[in-house]
Amino acid sequence: MNSIPSLESLIIKGLVSTLGTVFEIPSSQVTFYSSSNRIQLAQRIKQMLEGGQPSLSWPQVFVHLSSIQVGTQGEHTAYAPKVLARQGITISADDNEKEVYNVSIVPAAFTFEVTYVNDDFMKALDFAAGWVWHSIRNSYNFTVNYGSLPIDIKITADEQISTPDRDESVGHPNMYEYTANMVVLGYISGKGQDGIRIIPVLNQEQSTMTIDPTTVAAVTPPITIPL
Repeated sequence: MNSIPSLESLIIKGLVSTLGTVFEIPSSQVTFYSSSNRIQLAQRIKQMLEGGQPSLSWPQVFVHLSSIQVGTQGEHTAYAPKVLARQGITISADDNEKEVYNVSIVPAAFTFEVTYVNDDFMKALDFAAGWVWHSIRNSYNFTVNYGSLPIDIKITADEQISTPDRDESVGHPNMYEYTANMVVLGYISGKGQDGIRIIPVLNQEQSTMTIDPTTVAAVTPPITIPL
């Protein structure tokens, strides 16, 4: 059972990877942040500069998960959420050829706020222009491997990006920030014994299962995220 990670965790890893690939930013410089509060964000960067990371690498990207909601039928799946949750999908684990799993999944829309911070104005401006460009071209879409099954993840990103007001009283260094939102059309996998059921098989042929490709969105270009 432990060999099958949650779909949510794979989506988080995939998002970090696709941001790094599109904008050529190391994953170590992408941080998931628990609050969208601007003062806390500035204080965090100030602490990183004055604390254990005096040579902080720029840029820094902060990602805030603001909401998760059930996806609607037709938004990014051919099935209604309750039907997909009841029927589930059947997959095999890469490290176990003797078992397959029936996993209940629910289509879900994850809304993220992405904040880009740099001490170089021109580089920050280049990111802002690139964000709009890639949003129009749908460059953020990616693919996750859920066991033996590749699942395409579609992302709808804002086609505009803004500069938030800064609180100069915080005393943070000269920084240039840009913020935009993106909606990740992904899935939530089942929890517990009702959500993930082991199906023993007798041979390798029985352990090879597929899913109707109409249940996931088309991706151009795909980015494969290894488990």
